[in-house]
Amino acid sequence: MALLGLTEYFDLAPQAAYCLRLLIALLCGMALGAERSLRAKGAGIRTHAIVASGAALFMTISKYAFFDLIDAPWFQGFDPTLVAAFVIDGSGFLCAGIILSKSEDDTISGMSTAANIWATAAIGMACGCGMDLLGILLTLFLLINHQIFSLRGLLANPLRTIRMTIENKPYVRTLLLQLQTEFGIQLIAARYSRSDEEGMVQLQLQIRSKKPIRFEDTIRFMNAHPEVKDISI
Repeated sequence: MALLGLTEYFDLAPQAAYCLRLLIALLCGMALGAERSLRAKGAGIRTHAIVASGAALFMTISKYAFFDLIDAPWFQGFDPTLVAAFVIDGSGFLCAGIILSKSEDDTISGMSTAANIWATAAIGMACGCGMDLLGILLTLFLLINHQIFSLRGLLANPLRTIRMTIENKPYVRTLLLQLQTEFGIQLIAARYSRSDEEGMVQLQLQIRSKKPIRFEDTIRFMNAHPEVKDISI
Protein backbone atom coordinates (compact mmCIF):
# COMPACT_ATOMS: atom_id res chain seq x y z
CA MET A 1 0.00 0.00 0.00
CA ALA A 2 1.33 3.38 -0.97
CA LEU A 3 2.10 5.67 1.91
CA LEU A 4 -0.48 8.37 1.12
CA GLY A 5 0.94 8.59 -2.39
CA LEU A 6 4.38 9.67 -1.16
CA THR A 7 6.37 6.64 -2.31
CA GLU A 8 7.23 8.38 -5.54
CA TYR A 9 9.02 11.07 -3.53
CA PHE A 10 10.73 8.90 -0.95
CA ASP A 11 12.99 5.97 -1.72
CA LEU A 12 13.65 4.50 1.72
CA ALA A 13 16.59 2.31 0.73
CA PRO A 14 18.96 5.18 -0.20
CA GLN A 15 17.70 7.21 2.76
CA ALA A 16 18.57 4.35 5.12
CA ALA A 17 22.07 4.14 3.62
CA TYR A 18 22.56 7.88 4.07
CA CYS A 19 21.42 7.68 7.70
CA LEU A 20 23.79 4.78 8.36
CA ARG A 21 26.70 6.81 6.97
CA LEU A 22 25.78 9.74 9.20
CA LEU A 23 25.70 7.39 12.18
CA ILE A 24 29.13 5.98 11.34
CA ALA A 25 30.53 9.50 11.01
CA LEU A 26 28.94 10.46 14.33
CA LEU A 27 30.49 7.45 16.11
CA CYS A 28 33.92 8.17 14.61
CA GLY A 29 33.69 11.76 15.81
CA MET A 30 32.59 10.65 19.27
CA ALA A 31 35.57 8.27 19.51
CA LEU A 32 38.05 11.02 18.63
CA GLY A 33 36.28 13.48 20.93
CA ALA A 34 36.34 11.02 23.83
CA GLU A 35 40.10 10.69 23.47
CA ARG A 36 40.47 14.49 23.58
CA SER A 37 38.16 14.72 26.61
CA LEU A 38 40.18 12.14 28.52
CA ARG A 39 43.22 14.35 28.00
CA ALA A 40 41.31 17.45 29.14
CA LYS A 41 41.58 19.22 25.79
CA GLY A 42 39.42 22.11 24.68
CA ALA A 43 37.22 20.30 22.13
CA GLY A 44 35.52 17.14 23.31
CA ILE A 45 32.93 14.56 22.32
CA ARG A 46 30.13 16.91 21.29
CA THR A 47 32.34 19.13 19.14
CA HIS A 48 33.96 16.25 17.26
CA ALA A 49 30.63 14.44 16.82
CA ILE A 50 28.98 17.58 15.40
CA VAL A 51 31.87 18.24 13.02
CA ALA A 52 31.97 14.67 11.73
CA SER A 53 28.21 14.25 11.25
CA GLY A 54 27.81 17.74 9.80
CA ALA A 55 30.61 17.16 7.29
CA ALA A 56 29.04 13.81 6.36
CA LEU A 57 25.67 15.44 5.70
CA PHE A 58 27.16 18.21 3.58
CA MET A 59 29.08 15.62 1.58
CA THR A 60 25.92 13.56 1.09
CA ILE A 61 24.02 16.62 -0.10
CA SER A 62 26.85 17.57 -2.43
CA LYS A 63 27.00 14.11 -4.00
CA TYR A 64 23.36 13.00 -4.14
CA ALA A 65 20.98 15.94 -3.74
CA PHE A 66 21.17 17.37 -7.25
CA PHE A 67 20.66 14.33 -9.49
CA ASP A 68 17.15 15.40 -10.52
CA LEU A 69 18.40 18.86 -11.52
CA ILE A 70 21.26 17.86 -13.81
CA ASP A 71 19.15 18.10 -16.98
CA ALA A 72 17.58 21.44 -16.05
CA PRO A 73 18.79 24.23 -18.38
CA TRP A 74 19.25 26.72 -15.53
CA PHE A 75 21.36 24.19 -13.63
CA GLN A 76 24.07 24.01 -16.29
CA GLY A 77 27.38 25.38 -15.09
CA PHE A 78 26.61 24.79 -11.41
CA ASP A 79 29.08 22.53 -9.63
CA PRO A 80 27.40 20.71 -6.69
CA THR A 81 30.78 19.63 -5.34
CA LEU A 82 31.26 23.20 -4.14
CA VAL A 83 28.98 22.34 -1.23
CA ALA A 84 31.52 19.79 0.00
CA ALA A 85 34.44 22.09 -0.78
CA PHE A 86 33.21 24.66 1.69
CA VAL A 87 33.32 22.05 4.48
CA ILE A 88 37.11 22.36 4.35
CA ASP A 89 36.90 26.15 4.71
CA GLY A 90 34.37 25.88 7.53
CA SER A 91 36.39 23.34 9.50
CA GLY A 92 39.53 25.44 8.99
CA PHE A 93 37.75 28.50 10.40
CA LEU A 94 36.64 26.45 13.41
CA CYS A 95 40.18 25.17 13.97
CA ALA A 96 41.58 28.70 13.86
CA GLY A 97 39.40 29.58 16.85
CA ILE A 98 40.84 26.71 18.85
CA ILE A 99 44.47 27.70 18.38
CA LEU A 100 45.47 30.12 21.12
CA SER A 101 48.65 32.10 20.71
CA LYS A 102 50.43 33.05 23.93
CA SER A 103 52.42 36.12 23.01
CA GLU A 104 54.11 36.42 26.38
CA ASP A 105 56.22 33.30 25.86
CA ASP A 106 55.87 32.85 22.08
CA THR A 107 54.18 29.45 22.41
CA ILE A 108 51.14 28.13 20.61
CA SER A 109 48.62 25.74 22.15
CA GLY A 110 45.68 23.87 20.67
CA MET A 111 47.45 22.80 17.49
CA SER A 112 46.87 19.06 17.95
CA THR A 113 43.20 19.53 18.87
CA ALA A 114 42.63 21.84 15.89
CA ALA A 115 44.30 19.35 13.54
CA ASN A 116 42.18 16.60 15.09
CA ILE A 117 38.98 18.50 14.28
CA TRP A 118 40.20 19.17 10.73
CA ALA A 119 40.85 15.45 10.27
CA THR A 120 37.45 14.69 11.84
CA ALA A 121 35.80 16.78 9.13
CA ALA A 122 37.68 14.72 6.53
CA ILE A 123 36.43 11.51 8.18
CA GLY A 124 32.87 12.82 8.04
CA MET A 125 33.24 13.65 4.35
CA ALA A 126 34.60 10.16 3.63
CA CYS A 127 31.63 8.57 5.39
CA GLY A 128 29.19 10.91 3.65
CA CYS A 129 30.32 9.89 0.16
CA GLY A 130 30.24 6.17 0.93
CA MET A 131 33.89 5.58 1.86
CA ASP A 132 32.94 4.43 5.35
CA LEU A 133 35.84 2.00 5.73
CA LEU A 134 38.31 4.76 4.90
CA GLY A 135 36.79 7.01 7.58
CA ILE A 136 36.85 4.24 10.19
CA LEU A 137 40.47 3.37 9.37
CA LEU A 138 41.57 7.00 9.71
CA THR A 139 39.78 7.20 13.05
CA LEU A 140 41.70 4.15 14.28
CA PHE A 141 44.98 5.51 12.91
CA LEU A 142 44.46 8.83 14.71
CA LEU A 143 43.62 7.12 18.00
CA ILE A 144 46.73 4.96 17.72
CA ASN A 145 48.80 8.03 16.86
CA HIS A 146 47.54 9.90 19.93
CA GLN A 147 48.25 6.94 22.20
CA ILE A 148 51.79 6.42 20.90
CA PHE A 149 52.83 10.04 21.30
CA SER A 150 51.03 10.36 24.61
CA LEU A 151 52.99 7.38 25.93
CA ARG A 152 56.16 8.98 24.60
CA GLY A 153 55.32 12.16 26.51
CA LEU A 154 54.61 10.24 29.71
CA LEU A 155 57.96 8.49 29.49
CA ALA A 156 59.79 11.72 28.74
CA ASN A 157 58.10 13.61 31.59
CA PRO A 158 57.78 11.29 34.61
CA LEU A 159 55.73 12.17 37.65
CA ARG A 160 57.36 14.35 40.29
CA THR A 161 56.18 15.45 43.72
CA ILE A 162 56.17 18.97 45.16
CA ARG A 163 55.55 19.42 48.88
CA MET A 164 54.68 22.85 50.26
CA THR A 165 53.75 24.33 53.62
CA ILE A 166 51.73 27.52 53.31
CA GLU A 167 49.52 29.75 55.42
CA ASN A 168 45.92 28.58 55.70
CA LYS A 169 44.38 31.38 53.62
CA PRO A 170 41.76 31.33 50.82
CA TYR A 171 44.30 31.94 48.03
CA VAL A 172 45.51 28.34 47.65
CA ARG A 173 43.92 27.97 44.18
CA THR A 174 45.52 31.21 42.97
CA LEU A 175 48.87 30.04 44.30
CA LEU A 176 48.58 26.75 42.39
CA LEU A 177 47.81 28.58 39.16
CA GLN A 178 50.84 30.83 39.67
CA LEU A 179 52.99 27.78 40.42
CA GLN A 180 51.94 26.14 37.14
CA THR A 181 52.59 29.33 35.18
CA GLU A 182 55.99 30.16 36.68
CA PHE A 183 57.40 26.62 36.60
CA GLY A 184 55.67 25.53 33.39
CA ILE A 185 54.31 22.36 34.99
CA GLN A 186 51.23 20.20 34.48
CA LEU A 187 49.32 19.51 37.68
CA ILE A 188 48.17 15.87 37.83
CA ALA A 189 46.86 15.59 41.40
CA ALA A 190 46.84 17.62 44.60
CA ARG A 191 46.49 16.64 48.26
CA TYR A 192 45.53 19.15 50.92
CA SER A 193 46.07 18.47 54.63
CA ARG A 194 46.40 20.43 57.86
CA SER A 195 49.86 20.96 59.27
CA ASP A 196 50.92 20.36 62.86
CA GLU A 197 51.91 24.00 62.94
CA GLU A 198 48.97 26.24 63.80
CA GLY A 199 47.55 28.27 60.89
CA MET A 200 49.46 26.29 58.26
CA VAL A 201 48.45 23.67 55.70
CA GLN A 202 50.45 21.20 53.65
CA LEU A 203 50.12 20.66 49.91
CA GLN A 204 51.39 17.60 48.10
CA LEU A 205 51.29 17.99 44.32
CA GLN A 206 51.84 15.36 41.63
CA ILE A 207 53.19 17.15 38.56
CA ARG A 208 54.84 16.63 35.20
CA SER A 209 57.43 19.11 33.98
CA LYS A 210 58.88 19.38 30.47
CA LYS A 211 61.94 21.22 31.80
CA PRO A 212 63.90 20.78 35.04
CA ILE A 213 62.94 22.96 38.00
CA ARG A 214 66.06 24.74 39.19
CA PHE A 215 66.87 25.60 42.78
CA GLU A 216 67.05 29.28 41.81
CA ASP A 217 63.48 29.11 40.50
CA THR A 218 62.31 27.70 43.83
CA ILE A 219 64.00 30.49 45.82
CA ARG A 220 62.55 33.12 43.49
CA PHE A 221 59.05 31.67 43.89
CA MET A 222 59.29 31.68 47.70
CA ASN A 223 60.56 35.27 47.75
CA ALA A 224 57.64 36.33 45.56
CA HIS A 225 55.14 34.49 47.77
CA PRO A 226 55.87 35.03 51.48
CA GLU A 227 52.86 32.90 52.40
CA VAL A 228 54.91 29.86 51.31
CA LYS A 229 56.97 28.75 54.31
CA ASP A 230 58.81 25.84 52.71
CA ILE A 231 58.84 23.94 49.45
CA SER A 232 60.57 20.73 48.38
CA ILE A 233 60.74 19.13 44.93
